Amino acid sequence: MNSKQIQSLVPLLAPDEPYFEMMGRQISQRPHSLARRLQFALMDPGFLAHISESYALSRLPLPEFPWPAAVRRAYRFFLEPGAEDKHLAIAQKLQRPENKFERDVIRGLLLCQEATDEMIAKVFEVEPEVINLFELLWWRVRGRELLYLCQVLNGRYSLAEPRIDNESEELAVRLRRVGHQSVDPRAVLIEADLVGWADEPIPEAKLFEQLIRNFLEGLLACCQKGQLSKRELALLEKYLPALQDCLQTDSTSEDFFLAISMDKECQAKIKEFLQEQVTSKLKAQRLYMAMERGSKEADDYQI
Repeated sequence: MNSKQIQSLVPLLAPDEPYFEMMGRQISQRPHSLARRLQFALMDPGFLAHISESYALSRLPLPEFPWPAAVRRAYRFFLEPGAEDKHLAIAQKLQRPENKFERDVIRGLLLCQEATDEMIAKVFEVEPEVINLFELLWWRVRGRELLYLCQVLNGRYSLAEPRIDNESEELAVRLRRVGHQSVDPRAVLIEADLVGWADEPIPEAKLFEQLIRNFLEGLLACCQKGQLSKRELALLEKYLPALQDCLQTDSTSEDFFLAISMDKECQAKIKEFLQEQVTSKLKAQRLYMAMERGSKEADDYQI
């Protein structure tokens, strides 16, 4: 469902419709304005799931609208808790707080241009339809407008999702940014410390290159927003003083990376700083691949 369709639907819904109860009540007890309701719906990646669930739990029929088949399917699922729909049940389970890490990785991968449903499903050992339903209902990012994607990339986007903790939220934001900025989905797996889950081993040079880019792009994005944490400032001061001249709030990404590409001393310090991470990730990758081989050899032996 795109923004034009949402803009057509929201004015047809009364302010007290079940979906808008997620917005909470104003102190004045007056209903939220149409502009506020429209903004809320347009910036909700889980709009279709939230519509389906809110009407089902209120035991009300869906509003008359040309809904995608997945919405009516989800509505039936939420209306009848015992309904058998294995793939939809798995997609919903991934929205639970205890599955936040897996959910954040999937969200990052769905923002990556070359990450297909099949590729993501293979990583998490589920059927491709689970990922398709995840994206359609809870994380609608494919083919969406730039303004909407900026909102998704840079902060909280849904009042329905509680904040867990700052460290966990920082990782979630990094995974989304890496997914959006990178063509190769392995970049998200590297950032999430899941290098062993890639389809094929990631060479050390590629791992180094991607780690450096992830690190620098995240640093630049935080600096431009004036949101460098105390930890990041301490790292800059102690390990990477050469970067401080490059990190100007008015610098573009191209200016930033050009300045670093011309500073060999800065490049050497960055590599030294990230060497421990690369070593750790390569070790994890080798361990995972060895376990995979051992599992297959055991299966072959049993056969």
